[in-house]
Amino acid sequence: MSRTRQIHTRLLLLLGIAFLFVFGMSMRVHAYSYKIEQSGVQKTGIPIRWTKPNDKVVKYIISAGDDSSSARQIATLDANATSYTVPAEAGSKKYIRVEYIEQGSSSQYTYRLGYTDEGVTLPTKVTKVNQKKWWRFILHSEVGWKRVENATGYKITFRNSKNKVIKTETTKYNPKEPSSTLTKVKNNMIYTVVVQAYTTVNGRTYWGEPSDKAYLFTSPEVRSSRVKGGKLKVTWAPVAGATGYDIYVSTSAKKGYKKVKTIKGGNKKSATIKKFKKKKFKSGKKYYVYVVTRKKVGGRTYTSGSEYYWRVGQKSIQWL
Repeated sequence: MSRTRQIHTRLLLLLGIAFLFVFGMSMRVHAYSYKIEQSGVQKTGIPIRWTKPNDKVVKYIISAGDDSSSARQIATLDANATSYTVPAEAGSKKYIRVEYIEQGSSSQYTYRLGYTDEGVTLPTKVTKVNQKKWWRFILHSEVGWKRVENATGYKITFRNSKNKVIKTETTKYNPKEPSSTLTKVKNNMIYTVVVQAYTTVNGRTYWGEPSDKAYLFTSPEVRSSRVKGGKLKVTWAPVAGATGYDIYVSTSAKKGYKKVKTIKGGNKKSATIKKFKKKKFKSGKKYYVYVVTRKKVGGRTYTSGSEYYWRVGQKSIQWL
C-alpha cells in the first residue's frame, strides 16, 4: 500500500472515530431530551415535571429565560426531585431547561435532560373589548380586543338585553388583531359581550379571568327631521336598553357636527332644537343630523358613536 493511500486511510479512520465520538456524546447528552413537560398552569408559576434518567444523578439544575440565549440558572435541586415550579409573571411565556449532574467513576458530568420553550402562566384578563363596527344594513356587529400574548385562544359570549346567551364562540389565537362578529343583530337593541382567554397544556384547558362586559349597539335610525318656525324637530327609533341620546347637527355632510341636545331616557324618541351656533334654523338651508345612543352603567357611560347621518328633510341614510 502506498504511503499516500495509508495517510488517506488513517485520515478516514480518524474522521470516523471523531464522528462516532461526537455522535455518541450527542446521543448521550440528548438521550432524555424533551422528557420534561408542564404539569399544570398557575397565575405566576409554571409547574414542570420529569422522569429521573438513572440512579447516578446527584442533582438537577433548572434554568429559565425568555429564550435559550437569555436562560439563566434559577434553582439547584437534589437527586430525588422530579418536579419544580418556575416563578414567572402572569400572562408570560418562558423557555425552561433542566440539566442533571451525573456521578462518574472519577468525576461528575453535566447533561441536558430536556427543555421547553412553551412554558406558560395563566392568561391575563382580556382588556379593551370594544365594538369595532356596527353594520346596520347587513345586521352585523364586529368586536375586537387586545391580544393576550400567551393565549391559545378565546371564548366569546354574546348576550341580548335580557341577559340571555345568544351566541358562544371559541376562536384560535390570532397573532395580529383578534375579533369576532355577532350576526342577525337588531338595530334597536343593545347587546353585551365578554371575552375570556384560555391556554391549553397537555390536552387540558386553563382559563384566564373574563373581561369586563362590553356593550354593543348602534345609533338610532332617524325617522324624520324638519325645520319649521326656526326650530329643528328630529324623531328617531328608540334603542331598547338605552338610557339617553345625544343629537348632533352640522351644515356639512361629513364634518363640523356639534352636539346640540342631550335627551335623558331611553324610551324618548323625539327632540326639538331651537338654535344651532346661537342662530335659529333657516328653512331651505342644508342641515345634517345624527343621533348617538347612550348607555349608562354604574358610573360609566357608553356611547354608540355614529357611522351614519341624515340630511334634514330627507329620509335617505348616508355613511358618515
